[in-house]
Amino acid sequence: MCDIASPIDKAECLGEVRFGMTTNEILATLGRPDEMSEDGAMLRYGDRYLSLDEKSRLVAVTDSRPPAK
Repeated sequence: MCDIASPIDKAECLGEVRFGMTTNEILATLGRPDEMSEDGAMLRYGDRYLSLDEKSRLVAVTDSRPPAK
């Protein structure tokens, strides 16, 4: 059922990634991102972007780069 190529989509399907996770929890679950913004508010894994709030908690998963803060 969760035979999805994207590591983010697969982890979401399996319930391993959820809103409110911290950066450290995300890194432990998904490993090193392909890209990380200087302020740590955005992580990119393949073609998916994870946005984090000022407390380093996951608030969004998107297909497009979030606007710079």
